[in-house]
Amino acid sequence: NDDFASVEDGIERLANNIKENYFTDSRIAVYPIGEKYCTDPPPPEWGNRINNYMTDIYEIMNISIPETSAGNYIEYKQGDYKSEDVLYNATGTWGTIAEKGCLPTSIAIIASGYGKTSSTGEIYTPETIITDGILPEISNHTNAKKALEKLGLNLGEQTYTSDSNAEETILSHLESGNPVLVHCSEGYYTSGGHYMTLIGVRGRKVYLSNPGSRSKTGYVDISTLISRNVDWFAVVNP
Repeated sequence: NDDFASVEDGIERLANNIKENYFTDSRIAVYPIGEKYCTDPPPPEWGNRINNYMTDIYEIMNISIPETSAGNYIEYKQGDYKSEDVLYNATGTWGTIAEKGCLPTSIAIIASGYGKTSSTGEIYTPETIITDGILPEISNHTNAKKALEKLGLNLGEQTYTSDSNAEETILSHLESGNPVLVHCSEGYYTSGGHYMTLIGVRGRKVYLSNPGSRSKTGYVDISTLISRNVDWFAVVNP
């Protein structure tokens, strides 16, 4: 191609493009890249398709993919699930997942990281978390704990961010490879109560997978996160 002075120049420019448009924006895995850049098909279908292609390529090259306790998360967004066929009762009133389903969506995100599959053998989605009876209704810590137990996972105690060690505790959980369920009250992230997940850490920045927003998702300083009305958290263990 005449646009490149040499093969080396082309490779260097490609690497810089990847660095500037993906890595510096914390888009370093298939699903986060798909969430921002790929809409045909829309996420998470795009991520599933690319993941399958990559797995096939690795197998052909005889490269094994290491097993992890959790990490290959699908960052579901509740707004993608507007069907009236699957309703969820979050606080005493029923609505679609898009309207009411931040907790089942958060649980689906966590379940995907552990490869948990539904009654159909597919990775859990926000819809199948409800239709399989994993989380039938009412969003609170008690029901979230029961739901995760059905998936073979354990949700730790409800810990308030007013605790003086809250920041260090969250960072420690994430550094150990365990996702964290968080709840926030009215403010930056929500006009009411809202559940989200933390699924990564880089120094004192945590990766927030927010089921309610594509823009308010990604790495954020732990102090900034808590200051945005995050009131309690609980760690998930296998």
